[in-house]
Amino acid sequence: SVIDELREIGKYRDIEIKGIAYDSRKVKKGFLFFALSGTFLDGHDFIDEAVKNGAVFIIGEKDITHLKIPYLKVHSARRILAEVSAKFYNYPAKRLKIIGVTGTNGKTTTTFFLDSILRAYGKRTTLLGTIYNKIGDEVSYTHHTTLESLELNQVFKRSIEKGVEYVVMEVSSHALSMYRVWGIPFVGAVFTNIAKEHLELHKTFENYLKAKSLLFESLNTGAYAVLNADDHYFSYIRDKTSANVFTFGLFSPSTFYAKNIRYSLGGIEFSIFEDGREVLEIKTSLGGIYNIYNILGAFSLGISLDIPLQAIKKGILNLKGVPGRYEVCNFGQDFNLVIDFAHNYHGLYHILSTLRPLTPGKLITVFGCGGERDSTKRPLMAEVVSRFSDYTIISTDNPRSEDPMETALDAEKGIVFWKRGDYEILLDRVDAIRKAISIAGKGDTVLLAGKGPEEEQVYGDRIIWHNDKEVARQIILEDL
Repeated sequence: SVIDELREIGKYRDIEIKGIAYDSRKVKKGFLFFALSGTFLDGHDFIDEAVKNGAVFIIGEKDITHLKIPYLKVHSARRILAEVSAKFYNYPAKRLKIIGVTGTNGKTTTTFFLDSILRAYGKRTTLLGTIYNKIGDEVSYTHHTTLESLELNQVFKRSIEKGVEYVVMEVSSHALSMYRVWGIPFVGAVFTNIAKEHLELHKTFENYLKAKSLLFESLNTGAYAVLNADDHYFSYIRDKTSANVFTFGLFSPSTFYAKNIRYSLGGIEFSIFEDGREVLEIKTSLGGIYNIYNILGAFSLGISLDIPLQAIKKGILNLKGVPGRYEVCNFGQDFNLVIDFAHNYHGLYHILSTLRPLTPGKLITVFGCGGERDSTKRPLMAEVVSRFSDYTIISTDNPRSEDPMETALDAEKGIVFWKRGDYEILLDRVDAIRKAISIAGKGDTVLLAGKGPEEEQVYGDRIIWHNDKEVARQIILEDL
């Protein structure tokens, strides 16, 4: 058991540990090194390098017999890493109020709304997620939606030093299944929605759903679980938690729900109700029904924390936008240009079904399918795009080690099978954006989907700079 393994570690308390690392390149003299098994690399292959760099104790999951320093084999090195790093940094999470947001779509925007609400309430915050990590006003960038447990504890410690009271963080299914957030005493958590995704890691949807539910299983009876009552798996998540439950939605009985909804390309307006009584009017530049859900989730969590209504409203109004999320761009062109991170069929459906009725002319969409990801979703993505679009351009979106043409041809099957509208394949994403812009006119909308604020395109042997917004800006300004 974990307790027995921790007791075993305790037998080595005479060893002075000066730091912890799971990357052998970061090991220094006196460090404890964790050999973690990853998708592409195995930390056990770097144990000798860690020892050479000064490691005095190794923890791993395989039988290792050649070392002259202590080595402990455990069942899950990642789980023990979470326990040990929390202890090493004196359990910083216990001195913070930590809020987690999980779901297939909407995590980033919901966390941005929550962070803005807390700041409007006068609180110092740390925001952790896909776009960036921000401790107070100190910004850094990462490739993980949720940091490894070691880095999380370092961030929590830094947050305390900066006078932070609240941490708002995206919690991915990867993080939950790989113990990155193990032992964190969340005061509240939001469930946005769930759809078939990340099967390259979880293998089955059931495993994916179980991973998401772990966040709510971890909540104690004094915490708050804020759940989307309209989601098909709402009751599954609700039954997994012992926390106080607040619900939100548009169509199902909920604690808080939206009415009087008005959509425009420039955003949405609606009212939030509780028990038939209007409690708040909302106006935001972020459009689409999915952002109503994101706001409802953030609002509900804010209410659970006893934040005054006026502070919640101010926080929502203060957030003018989220990079790469329903980002309407005006560079002087006579058509509408929208950039959105939607990169699965669920997200694509929501952004396209929002834009379609708001577009009197043609809806032109550029999208791609990620390499080394679940290939079965590619035709579904293309079907959704072509269902709503007058013209579809299949391009690239981080092909990684896969052949970009193969990912495009997988997607094309969804258009051919359903006999959808006009389309073409342009693998060079710059050329794809240029083509979309060249055929757009007054009253049309161009959607650049999938990459959002990203600034790189990842191929197997190289990474090149690419940002949809900047590429579009340069092309438009050339033509003006």
